[in-house]
Amino acid sequence: GRIIGKGTYGSVDIVENRVTKQLYARKRCQLSPDNLSGLKPFQREVKIMKMVAHRHVVRLVSAYVQDSCLNIVMSPLAQGTLRQYLDLPTMPQGSAPRIRSWVGCLSSALSYLHANRIRHADIKPQNLLVKESDVYISDFGISRIVSEPDSTSSSISPMTPMYAAPEIAQHQPHGRKADVFSLGCVVFEMLT
Repeated sequence: GRIIGKGTYGSVDIVENRVTKQLYARKRCQLSPDNLSGLKPFQREVKIMKMVAHRHVVRLVSAYVQDSCLNIVMSPLAQGTLRQYLDLPTMPQGSAPRIRSWVGCLSSALSYLHANRIRHADIKPQNLLVKESDVYISDFGISRIVSEPDSTSSSISPMTPMYAAPEIAQHQPHGRKADVFSLGCVVFEMLT
């Protein structure tokens, strides 16, 4: 399919269901025979995506391994990332009400994830997908399932430093509040 995004993990392209003609996004990650390190995060991401069902979280359609590639097919097929939207030279007409709506959608989705003991751990504009007036949380590659909603971890998170809570930057125990801090950074960026 046509590639619509690239990252350290691999690429995202467009795939079509041959029967329904429905378009989906497919995240692909190359596995090499001597390096199977990508398999565990892939399995964790698929497990987490199977657990969630929220209007503003991407939905898992299928996951499979083919030609030494790990594949995650998801819906909806977005028009782009929030990062691409924020990088536009000028904000489109009617942006303020849209941003207000997006903040509510993302807050609801993050609250849902936390209630289901899922820490995203990498909330940033590149992982937030935009489709028309909706926004979706995506990319659960470094997310974690925690035993208790309020539990903390002192493991070093590989998240993007610009959106990292101070406790992560200082290698201190951190919990779901770190996701909330990251969302706050995204909201601040949307408003400035």
